[in-house]
Order: sequence, then structure tokens, then C-alpha cells
Amino acid sequence: MFVGHGVCPDALAGVNIVAPFVNLIFSIGVVFATGASTLISIELGKGHREQANNIFSTITLIVILISVFLALVTLFNLKSIISLLGAPEDVFLFSFQYLRIIVIFAVFLILSYFFELVVKVDGFPGLAIAGVLLSGIANIVLDYLFIMQFGWGVTGAAVATGISQVAATLFYIFHFSRGHSNLQFVKPRMPREIVRKSIAIGLSAGIMEISSGLVTFIFNMVIGLKLGSDGLISFGVISYINQFVFMTVTGISQGSQPLISFYFGKREQKAASEVLHLGMVYVTAVGVVAFVICNVLTSLLVGLFLDMHDDLEVFTATLLPLRLFSLSFLFVGYNVLFASYFSSVTKIGESVAVTVLRGLVFALCSMAICILFLGNLGIWISQFICEIATSICIMIMLRRQPNWKHISQEREERKVPS
Repeated sequence: MFVGHGVCPDALAGVNIVAPFVNLIFSIGVVFATGASTLISIELGKGHREQANNIFSTITLIVILISVFLALVTLFNLKSIISLLGAPEDVFLFSFQYLRIIVIFAVFLILSYFFELVVKVDGFPGLAIAGVLLSGIANIVLDYLFIMQFGWGVTGAAVATGISQVAATLFYIFHFSRGHSNLQFVKPRMPREIVRKSIAIGLSAGIMEISSGLVTFIFNMVIGLKLGSDGLISFGVISYINQFVFMTVTGISQGSQPLISFYFGKREQKAASEVLHLGMVYVTAVGVVAFVICNVLTSLLVGLFLDMHDDLEVFTATLLPLRLFSLSFLFVGYNVLFASYFSSVTKIGESVAVTVLRGLVFALCSMAICILFLGNLGIWISQFICEIATSICIMIMLRRQPNWKHISQEREERKVPS
């Protein structure tokens, strides 16, 4: 919002162009955070606290090493990466200014997310919320100062994001260091089994994060070719609204995952199914509310990012695409939740299959088919078709799960909406 109003619409497009690469960086944290939190939950469920501490400390060290390595490689190849992402000439500089700063703070982007999930597993979900609020409020305040007051442009936006992630990381480190947490930093022992299992369990969530960036990349490339810079600006607005919805249902899914894993480790299937049912109710509510808001308050939402008086044509051209794209919000929650559910009960193959189908196979196929039959209008409907196809595949997979019949019977007994 600050970039759209405080810099220019092209800057908004420039930031969105590099979003897929930021997703790639973030996905590393997602892989290890999801994998480690699941393993830690299972060990805590078994009463193995020492092993849980070793997993926590080992994965923390690995995350730091990988993120520093990735940051260095990226900085030495920055222009090539931005060109590969398809940045047009008129937005290239904005993309460069933003990404070079974000990469410097990469270790904190990854660590803050990793610690956030582990704090929940540690039994302090309130502190996880406090850390996120601290980061979010700091980001907003610094965005206002750096962009609106100091005139730093997209560089200011990137610096604000980086500092906010540093604040969250330090907040979580303080929690684990003061001696009141269940999990503690210990001298890490690095058996390959821990790393292998963490990557295997978290792979699905990481692929989902990458797939989110891949979908953005596909949209950027297609829109850039067919609609030009104005289309990229429109998609920049839609992408941020989509990210808000996607991260909301992802938060619900990731909040339920350690609980399901914990009860799975204790062999309490009934408790695990209750958590899953609550997740289904919540993601349904998020999807419906988001869809209604996007269709009733469309002009207001677009106006948060674009000034109607500065470029009425782009503003108007964004309204219908947002309404069409919002159809996907009705199904995205289910797909994210059940991909997470499969991981939490160690059904890695099914979880990876869901994320690959949604983020690559169906995304590409639906885009091609919709454009073929509906022209440029099909670009905005394709994600809805992708989500429907993924949901159908999930239903087929669930019917083959031996535990699903038991869960379905419990749902009918309690009359929980499916």
C-alpha cells in the first residue's frame, strides 16, 4: 500500500516481480520449520524432551548456514535473477532496489518464521502472536517513515521489512534463552536422520510456498506478454490480496499441524480429527468472507493500493480481474489445510502430490486451457479452475486413507460441516 501510494504503480509491479524469488528464500524456512515442528511435536508427545531440544538446535544451525549461503549467491547474481524473473525495463530498477536489500536480511526472514512455528510447538502460541504483531507493527511504522517521510522508495520498503524481521527474530531468541521455555538451545548433534526427516516432512509445505511463487511467476510472465505493464500493476494488487488470504489459511493449517502431529504421536486419533474439523470450519469461513469482501468492496480494496485519480484506466481495469480471481478463495483453504494434514500424519507422498499438482501441473494446464477458450479473461479465472481440480484430487486421496473412514464417521456423529 505504501509503495503504491508513496512511490508509483510501476514500483508496485517491480516489487511483485521479485516476489517469486522471495517466496523461494522463504520456502527454506518453511521446509525446516514445518519438518522440525512436526518432529518436535511427535517427540514431545512421546515425552522425549532431550531429543526435541536436539532437533530444535540442529535445525536452527542448519537454517542459519543455508540462508547465509543463499544470500551470498543471490547478491553476486542479482541482475541475472531479476532478468530471469521477467522484469520489464520500466520496472527493472524498482525490482533491483528492493531485492538487493531483502536478500541481505534473508537469514532473519527465515529464522523469524522458523522460530514462530517452534514457539507454538513449545506451548506458547500467545508469544508467537506477539512476535508477529511486533514485526507487523514495526514494518508498518517503518514503511511510513522510510517511504512517506524520508522518500527512500522501494529501498525503504525493503529496509522496513528487514528490520521488522530482525525484531521478531530477537524477540523469539529471548524467549528461548531466558530459561522459561520447554525447548532449550543445546549443543547440536547433527545425525543425518534428523535432517532427512525434517526435509521430507517439510518438503510439501516448502513446495507449497515455492508453488505460490511459481504461480506468481507464471502470472507475471503471461500477463507481461499479453497485457503489458498495466496488467502487471493490476496483478500486483491482486497478488497482495491473494497473499493475505493464502497466508491466513496457511496460518490456520500450520497452527493445526503440530497439534495433529502431537496427538498422532500419542495415538489419539479422535483428538487429531477434532483439530482437523476445526481447521475445515475456519478455512471455509476465511474463504467465504474473503470472496464476499472482494466482490462487495472491490473499489475500496483496489483503492488501498492505487490512486484512482492518478490512473483511472488501470484502477478500473483491476476491478473485474479481482472479482474473478477471488473465486479461488473459496477452495484454496481446503487445499492448503489437507496438504498440511497429510504432512502432519507423515503421509509425505500425498502431501507432495497435492502441492505439486496445485502449484505446477494444474496451474499451467488451467492457465493454458482458460486462455485458449476465454482469451485474456481466462487469465484471472485459471486459478479458480486450478483450486477446484486440486480439491477433487484431495477427495480421491482421502477416500484411500485407512484413517479417513474413522474420521468421517466421527464428523457425521458430531454433525460437523464437511
